[in-house]
Amino acid sequence: MDINPVQQPRPDPSLPLQTPPPPPPPTHEEAAHASLAAIPESPVPCVTAMLYVQGISLGDISQGHIRDCTLQATLASLARTPEGQAVIRKCIEEAKDPSGAPVYRVSIFTAVSGRFVPFKVDIRASDLTQPGAFPQVDPTTDAREVWPRVLEVAMLRANHGVTCCTVPQAFGILTGRTATDTPTSDSTFEDRLVMGFATKKVQVLSTTGAFTGDLTKPTTLIADHAYTVVGIIHMSSGTFVALRNPWGYDDPAPLPIDQIKRYFPTYSEAALP
Repeated sequence: MDINPVQQPRPDPSLPLQTPPPPPPPTHEEAAHASLAAIPESPVPCVTAMLYVQGISLGDISQGHIRDCTLQATLASLARTPEGQAVIRKCIEEAKDPSGAPVYRVSIFTAVSGRFVPFKVDIRASDLTQPGAFPQVDPTTDAREVWPRVLEVAMLRANHGVTCCTVPQAFGILTGRTATDTPTSDSTFEDRLVMGFATKKVQVLSTTGAFTGDLTKPTTLIADHAYTVVGIIHMSSGTFVALRNPWGYDDPAPLPIDQIKRYFPTYSEAALP
């Protein structure tokens, strides 16, 4: 899945003058499809790390260098409701090691022989300094909110260092429960979408793997990418769907159902535990 192209490391201006100039920046589409291996590491400081800053919210999610938009979109959907926020809080226990440094004790799940079994892992501050979901900074305290990064690192441990490829996989690792993928071409899709939003289900829509000349995309829509459903808008002209990009920006304008069906072949939903 797509990475966040804007927050890639920049050349260090302090390097000697004889250092060859960096290559020209990639286009938006090229950056969106860059492989993780092609991106140099750039540690993310968490000097004043806090697990939560002013609670949990959608705005806490900001996907970084790791191709895990399915996990980030799933986390954003959980963060949308108080019930989902309770699920997130249940996953993480904050503690201290003997030196007084923070330790985040994460309880999630891992797949074994086709089923999800409990998985516990301790995440330390040093584990959060590699590229990944960027901690959001509270401008009033300069505290960095790290719960999305803690769960991202824990997910990689639970999934043997591999990112989640689907929403059912991401939701299963987070909760041990199943999520379902439904084609948006299904006759029940619109009813399921509207009812799922009303009943506070986790809801994610995923775009096609590639856009072609026959499928001209809106300029802010990214191919092979997962988006969180954040609103259902009923208008005289029909039903529109508001979506959030897990990058934390480039959200598309609300799209009517016919365009949702055109650009997003897969609808994923799950009931909260």
